[in-house]
Amino acid sequence: MVPIRLGLVIAAALTARMAAGQAPLAPKTLEQTEPLVREALATLLKVPASSLTVVDRESRVWPDAAFGCAPQKGVFEPRPTPGYLFTLAHAGRTYEYRTDRLGHVRRCIATAPPRKPIAPVATAPTAPGAP
Repeated sequence: MVPIRLGLVIAAALTARMAAGQAPLAPKTLEQTEPLVREALATLLKVPASSLTVVDRESRVWPDAAFGCAPQKGVFEPRPTPGYLFTLAHAGRTYEYRTDRLGHVRRCIATAPPRKPIAPVATAPTAPGAP
């Protein structure tokens, strides 16, 4: 799937949930999101979630639907995405996890490089003979 179509997929999923009589996904608080992040890291490390320490957690607004992480395929359209940043520790190592407020969790291995403009930037015309 091309990441730029992610918005259409989410809209279709929400429509399907409503048609099936299910409520759309409600935004999650920082406290509701923490167990999801703990479980993601616990699964990765194959350890109990209770053995993980939350070092820091804070609200963030990510620049795109990839939570500011480098996309694995394609390009994510720039779109502010409210979410959270969690830093967890286990056995002397720290791990950073990023989320949106719908409960999607992502571990960034590397952050995305700075974005270039999507369209050419218009420049002001110069006067004849000007440098």
